[in-house]
Amino acid sequence: MVVFRAMFVTLLAGALLSLTAHADPCAKALPRGPAVPAPLFLSTDCGWFRLEPDGAVSRLPIDWLAKQNRAWRQRHSTGLTINRTRAGRYLVLRRGRVIWRSTGLYYNEAGSTVFGQHAFAFDSFGRRGVFLTDLRGPERLVLHGRGRYPIGFSRRELLVNGRRTITVISQHGAVLRRYPYRRANSFVFDEQTKTLHFVSPGGVLSTAQGRAVLRISKVRVQGSIGLLGRRLLTFTGQRRVAVLRRDGSFVAGASWRGARHELDAGVATTDDGKLFAFRVSRARPGADRSTATVYGLRAGKGGASVIYRHRLDRAGCGSGASLDWHGSSLLYRSVDGSGVAEAAVLAPGRSPTRLTPLLRALPRLSPAAPGNAFWAAGFP
Repeated sequence: MVVFRAMFVTLLAGALLSLTAHADPCAKALPRGPAVPAPLFLSTDCGWFRLEPDGAVSRLPIDWLAKQNRAWRQRHSTGLTINRTRAGRYLVLRRGRVIWRSTGLYYNEAGSTVFGQHAFAFDSFGRRGVFLTDLRGPERLVLHGRGRYPIGFSRRELLVNGRRTITVISQHGAVLRRYPYRRANSFVFDEQTKTLHFVSPGGVLSTAQGRAVLRISKVRVQGSIGLLGRRLLTFTGQRRVAVLRRDGSFVAGASWRGARHELDAGVATTDDGKLFAFRVSRARPGADRSTATVYGLRAGKGGASVIYRHRLDRAGCGSGASLDWHGSSLLYRSVDGSGVAEAAVLAPGRSPTRLTPLLRALPRLSPAAPGNAFWAAGFP
């Protein structure tokens, strides 16, 4: 009897210890992942993990993401931030200290705001116009009218959009120049080079830095203009995409058919600008079932090839996908509806490496948390 009781106590203690060890779902053992071409960072609602090329998975420290964010802010931040009082007064802060406050109140407004060199501009619907300040004196109205908003500062001038026309305003508030753009193509501002790219009403690709406008070349592609890396531009429509160099010369393009099949994830390119990827889907809010297709495109080619296709669950308010190249490998992640994200590493001519099973198997609090996946090389 004594031996039986001792065995019972031992078994009970072992069972309790086992239950205690697995009471925290975030503490469960890590699975092994698939082989990948380069290290990846993965996340669930239990934290962050690192996937090595050989499939080994390790747990990252609890403060890992905070350190990454801090390093990114130190590298990229200007130190200036914007806040609003409850009454609607703008506050500009440098590293948490207020250095300027608006004289006017802009209650319940969500206008566009831009910073320049010792300058700050914003638009106001209620006060009907665009305001500018040198951060030493009060803001002043420099362009009257609703439907106008600041784009950015090119050199020392402020660029303002409104009704198919870009207005250039000096740092003293004077209108220096106006130039029209074709609405079907719109415009895009390169914050790095302080350059505006647009298509004129006559179909000429042009650039502007302040008052100086340079006509590049006639373009015949359709769609909204966008930046792609440091050397390329995209023109995207619902059923077509074209990539051009910034001198207007053609690089690659594709079009597709199918009712309601639309581009919904932008275009991604490799560092050398020779490979491209984009996603087309029928995802619509409330749709029960739809399909997403990832296409690959090569420079010098006029057609795209399918590199991945999957079903989408019931869509909520919208759909979302990201595409990120590392060398010739593409990391694809899709969050559509509820549940774990569809994630895969893709390469033209190779079988996809799905990451979704690993995201499901990693420690998690909620089985429906989507999770994330990023190339490790993209972090500081």
